[in-house]
Amino acid sequence: MSTKQHDIYTETPLVPYLIAERVADLGDKEMATYLTERAERHYRDNEQFRKGINSKRNDPRQYLQMYMEHWKKAKDQFNKFKKQTHGKLQF
Repeated sequence: MSTKQHDIYTETPLVPYLIAERVADLGDKEMATYLTERAERHYRDNEQFRKGINSKRNDPRQYLQMYMEHWKKAKDQFNKFKKQTHGKLQF
């Protein structure tokens, strides 16, 4: 059984890295790379995310930017928590 590999670059007009650079604060290449890779992975693996990007009701740039802003805030909060606990996370 063959499954289609979805690709955000060939199936949409989006250039995720450009959106990620804007969200990540220009110059933060590590965050931009993280956001870009996450967008690529979500588009490839998550049908609901793909539907949202490709929906006629959404502007795909704004939709992706909204997700990237959310991912950035979550990662920033996690890093802040990790720094406060000196890297000793206990769950």
